[in-house]
Amino acid sequence: MECFRRFEMIEHCARVQLACGRIGQSPIPLTTQQLKEHNQYVNNQIQTILNKRTESKTSNPNDQEKEVRRELIDTIHRCYRQFLTNTSSGVFSARVNANTIIITPSSYDASSISDQDLISVELTSGSWTSYDTSSAPSPYLDVHLSIYNSHSSIDSIIYAQPLHTCALAATHSSFPSQQIPESYITLHNVNNVAFENLRTPKNLANTIDNRHPISIIDNAGVLVTGSSLRETFDRLEVMEAMAEVYIQTIPFGGPKLMSSNNVRTIETLFMGLP
Repeated sequence: MECFRRFEMIEHCARVQLACGRIGQSPIPLTTQQLKEHNQYVNNQIQTILNKRTESKTSNPNDQEKEVRRELIDTIHRCYRQFLTNTSSGVFSARVNANTIIITPSSYDASSISDQDLISVELTSGSWTSYDTSSAPSPYLDVHLSIYNSHSSIDSIIYAQPLHTCALAATHSSFPSQQIPESYITLHNVNNVAFENLRTPKNLANTIDNRHPISIIDNAGVLVTGSSLRETFDRLEVMEAMAEVYIQTIPFGGPKLMSSNNVRTIETLFMGLP
């Protein structure tokens, strides 16, 4: 499995680099210091998370949690089939109720993950429990917890690395969502945030609001939020499709965006934004 993951990731990175070429830029690599600080943060998070484990989960979840687990697994499998995630990356979570979320483990196979592989986390304390005694939540658990605790309207989060969105992240390129009405209605506005924000979950949570439900994180990928798993998946799917459209148009001068008046009309009539 490890060999397959490495092969898949090498191919993904090669395709990202080709997409960066179509943008007209080379990928901007992380510095040695950035990698050192990030790896130290991840290692510290792993230890902190392991210390918050409670008992192993033995009882069956209630009907509400069962439904969330089923829907989350369906979403992960769908993302994998549509090349929106791979076996080496992607953190998916969903809110069960006011006190609990379900999140993917730190290592899993997106093609075959089951509902018993998912981990239940208490929102305020970060304590967690799982069926598999060898698994633990993603090191980016704090990012998800900070967003849920800061935004009661958000019920689902996907952190992923789809091809063309990754090319935007690798080149620190902004993304114009005002290409067509459907993309703007679905995506709203898309943030660009620095790589270091992954180490400051509260700062990253502050970049999210009703007008900015998506953040492209430099050299990392894209963080997508929504009021349901369906909405979050739709945003990720449209984000990647429109990122490809945007990149393909760059050699021809880039897309012709909607006027500010048209954008304002769409916000008023279709998005309920003031």
